[in-house]
Amino acid sequence: LWGANAVNGVINIITKTAAATQGTLLTVRGGNKEKGGGHFRHGGQLNDQAYYRVYYKSFLKDGFANSDGSDAADDWKIDRFGFRVDWQAAQDEVTLQGDVYTGSTRPPLRLLDTTQSTPVIVTLTDQPREQQGGNVIARWHKKISDVSEFSLKAFYDRYESNDYRINTLRDTVDLEMQHRYQLRDNQELIWGLGYRTTWYDLSDMNYVVVQNSRPHEELYSGFLQDEIRLTADWHVTLSARLEHHTATGSEFQPNARIAWSPDSVSTVWASVSKAVRTPAITERDFTVNTAIPVNSPLLPANTFQRITGNPAIKSEQLTAFELGYRRPINASLSVDVATFVNQYHNLVSLTQSSNCPANTVFNSGICAAGAYSLLPAGLTNGLDAKTYGVELATDWEATHWWRLKADVAFLQVDATSHQNQPFSKQTEALVEGLSAQYTANLRSMMNLPNQWFLATWVRYMDNNRSAGASAYTSLNVKASHQLAPDLELAIVGQNLFDRQRLEFNEQFTGLAATEVQESWYAQIQWQF
Repeated sequence: LWGANAVNGVINIITKTAAATQGTLLTVRGGNKEKGGGHFRHGGQLNDQAYYRVYYKSFLKDGFANSDGSDAADDWKIDRFGFRVDWQAAQDEVTLQGDVYTGSTRPPLRLLDTTQSTPVIVTLTDQPREQQGGNVIARWHKKISDVSEFSLKAFYDRYESNDYRINTLRDTVDLEMQHRYQLRDNQELIWGLGYRTTWYDLSDMNYVVVQNSRPHEELYSGFLQDEIRLTADWHVTLSARLEHHTATGSEFQPNARIAWSPDSVSTVWASVSKAVRTPAITERDFTVNTAIPVNSPLLPANTFQRITGNPAIKSEQLTAFELGYRRPINASLSVDVATFVNQYHNLVSLTQSSNCPANTVFNSGICAAGAYSLLPAGLTNGLDAKTYGVELATDWEATHWWRLKADVAFLQVDATSHQNQPFSKQTEALVEGLSAQYTANLRSMMNLPNQWFLATWVRYMDNNRSAGASAYTSLNVKASHQLAPDLELAIVGQNLFDRQRLEFNEQFTGLAATEVQESWYAQIQWQF
């Protein structure tokens, strides 16, 4: 029931109520990469039924590194202020919360400068990207009876980004209604309606061309879920979501899952579901001359790739099959195994194009401009893919003071292009090499004597062929000491196995590659 774009995963953020965060919390930290940061939060009570909290957060993070070890000068600074108020009566719960923020980053840009007599690839490190915005969310939940509940949510969000390449202003309004009804003792229905509208204002374009600088999108949705307890051991959930987007039309997304409990502690579950990814406005309407050189003996020297969006592009589709098993082996050890097969259809792919800028001539498949040439490519739904894999996770409480969590995952990606032409094959290889085949994590948490706590996290990431990133193993460590019941001191180290490393790299967005460095910081937290 997540809706469009919940394709490869969902981030679900659940925050504590204002009543659960009473009192004052003050956190201050600093280190070699965490140059400075702090968090202030205060919660109080308005009356017997209403609680509130306010907070302020700020941080300044040092930039990443270039491959030669020099500073990439992409420092990141954010200041954020927010509040939350919760009011609860006998049958009603109302929440009002909001945030405002401002900050800046300096991502190094890798761009193609065609204003010179001979085109050059330039890397700009002194162009700040200012970002600011805010949001307000209102929720109302009403208990109609012992078997019926109703909720209504509304939010408004504004986001503004002043980027060297393009300035973006986005306003979003979202409304959602949901009703839960206990139809019978063994059956529960949830249904709802939603509406979202988004306005964009795009201006000051540099290196980027957009035909429609003020696009407007609307999304209408309705959903229904039926959860049935067939027996004490078998549960079935059937659901469907119907959405209509102004750019891609109507999408039907059904979901079916079944769970079986062979005993009081084990669960076997299976599901089949459909999800879609709606193309972004960058895929529908942007045109950019990339700093991606095309080296081929069949093409002139100084040939670069040009990519043009497609307003007729459709949503990508996913059909997912999942099977899982979870069981506690004993009182201290549990195991969770899941396997999956995902079928992707109509993925966005590069294709041949004849779209050339005004100062060039289209000839023999390229846009010729004298000192340089552009190889034009468009976007189309030209790729299918299949992914399959398995994930194993364990949770072991070795003793009353030591807990271990471990997981390992395998992922295989196979892609097939609809057309046998160079751009399609290029995208096929890119998709197949874009994800690590093996990943693993080991987390250890120890409550040591004299109010000490030690946590370590070792993670392994296999190589990423498309990004040119080698496999690596990383270590994070946190050691903290409870100086007093309301005062904690912590030392944190991150990425300790490598002085620096490349984790990801791609050229289509115009961001230059940077590398993560090892770091440490100290933090003190006072709660009263």
